[in-house]
Amino acid sequence: MKRTIFVLGAAGYIGKSVVQEAVTAGWKVKALVRAPASALLMKGLGAEAVIGDAMNAVSWIEEARGCQLMVDLLQPKLPKRLSRRAIQAVARYRIGVSRAILNALMKLLENERPLFINVSGVDDLAPDADGKISHHSVLVEQLKGFAHIGVPVRKLLDGAGVQAVHVYLGTVYGPGKAFAETVIPGLIRRTMPIIGNGSNRMALIHVEDAARAIVHVCGQRDKMLCGSNCVISDGTATTQAEFMGGIAAMLKAKHPRRVPRFLATLLAGVVTTEVLSRECRTDISALQGLGFKLRYPDWRTGVPAMLDSMAC
Repeated sequence: MKRTIFVLGAAGYIGKSVVQEAVTAGWKVKALVRAPASALLMKGLGAEAVIGDAMNAVSWIEEARGCQLMVDLLQPKLPKRLSRRAIQAVARYRIGVSRAILNALMKLLENERPLFINVSGVDDLAPDADGKISHHSVLVEQLKGFAHIGVPVRKLLDGAGVQAVHVYLGTVYGPGKAFAETVIPGLIRRTMPIIGNGSNRMALIHVEDAARAIVHVCGQRDKMLCGSNCVISDGTATTQAEFMGGIAAMLKAKHPRRVPRFLATLLAGVVTTEVLSRECRTDISALQGLGFKLRYPDWRTGVPAMLDSMAC
């Protein structure tokens, strides 16, 4: 019998790629979606669609009974300007969804309950004494960026008694969502600036590699201890200026403008500014130790692939 993954947020930016990679890797995939159009998309990818609302988990939780893994890729809708108040409102909603899912999972017998793969972002983790984020990192105490969402959800999971493994993604780039709608057009029109001097290093990962790594971790579940962390990025020390300037150059656009942090906060909101200007170096030795190999080891290989996909 095929092993089964239940994917939450299957129609999302990363979710679609995870479904496709999991099917290719030989998993049976059950995909939670809300709309009939998304159900057709999942069927086209080779997955079994489960139509339901994540907040109303009791209505679909029986579909998860006996699955080996449940991958949480739910992505709340975000406003264009991410203020503190806005991110706190999103966090409250996301925590409510997580609580509903966990309450429903606990109604299943322990031996019928899937291992929960909690996917969040590196904003949740504090750097070590060398300034790096790794599988040994602890949760940040002061919430910045998307840690307003990820840290409370992690604490909820830790207290729920559900077996879980925690995956932390760097900034995911690739065709679709923010890059297609905001970043690429903004770089072409020079409305997407570099924040500050752009010298902060970013944790980056192409969406295909993010999906492949998540599926790879799922395949290594017997090697992953419950409660353990796995950091997924390309492991390079690419600066914000290199990344944004490099994309602009490949687009044959003018070099991005630079704006001070205070102005970026006024325009895009404090949370977006924190995410883009955070100093973040990563140690991906745990992922490499599981035998994973990147398809796009840095932005210089990943960005051309992204632009080619967007041109199709």
